[in-house]
Amino acid sequence: MSDEATVTITTVLAVLMFLALVAFVVWKAKQNRTAALAKTAPKVAGEDPLEGGARRPEAFEEPSDEDLEMMGDLLGEVE
Repeated sequence: MSDEATVTITTVLAVLMFLALVAFVVWKAKQNRTAALAKTAPKVAGEDPLEGGARRPEAFEEPSDEDLEMMGDLLGEVE
């Protein structure tokens, strides 16, 4: 092979690799944008998972006598 043919083949391969890399970057950018839009989209009530919760949910069922006394003191009620 002549030097001119080698340079031409190398140039063509380099251009093809460059185009493949540009196509990959564009594809990945579209994929990331779609994922980001889906993540930040407004949530419809009932469709979004709620994280966390009360440590002791049974504590919210009925107030204890101590809690009732404390609320009475705060409201200024005298027994």
